[in-house]
Amino acid sequence: MGFAAAWLVVLAAIPLFVTQPARAETGPSLSVPGLDQERLNPLIGEWTTEIKSWKTPESEPVTLKGTVTRRWTLNGRFVEENAENETSRGKRFRSIAYLGYNRGTELYERFWMTNTWTGMFTERGRYDPDSNVIRLQGSESGASGIVTLTTSELKIDSPDRHVLTTYTTGADGVRWKQLEIVYSKK
Repeated sequence: MGFAAAWLVVLAAIPLFVTQPARAETGPSLSVPGLDQERLNPLIGEWTTEIKSWKTPESEPVTLKGTVTRRWTLNGRFVEENAENETSRGKRFRSIAYLGYNRGTELYERFWMTNTWTGMFTERGRYDPDSNVIRLQGSESGASGIVTLTTSELKIDSPDRHVLTTYTTGADGVRWKQLEIVYSKK
C-alpha cells in the first residue's frame, strides 16, 4: 500500500467522516435553512484580513494582508467567500470558498479553491457551543502528493471580528499551526 493510500485508510477511520446520525426526518424540512445556517450570519460582509502562514513547524510566519467579501448564496443555504491578497512573491492570490450546514449529515461543510492550485480543499465538522467554535477536519494533497490531515477552527468573536486557524498533521505525525487569518469588518 502506498503512502497516500495509507493516509486515506487513516481518514476513513476518523469517526467524524464515517458515523452519520440516524435521520427519521425527510422531505422539505431538510432542505430549508435553519439555526445552523443563521450561526454563519456574522460572516457576511466586507472584511480586511491579516494572514499568518507557516511553511513548516519550525519556520517563522509569513504575514500578508488581504480582503474578503462574503454573501449568502442559493437562498441562504451557503456562504460564498471571495478572497484576494498579495503573496510573499508579489503575485495576486485569489480564492473562493463555500461554507454551509448539511442538515442531512448534521455537519458543517467547507470547500476552498485557489488560483495557485488545481485541487479543492474540503473539510467537515461540528459546532462546539462551549467554545463558540466551528471545528472542521479534512485532508489535502500538496505539490509533493503527500496527503496531510487538517483541523480548522472558526471562532466568531463578534460581528466585527473572527479568526480561522488551521493546523496540519504531517506524514511524520507532528501537528502544527499552518495558517491563521484574522478577519476585521471594513
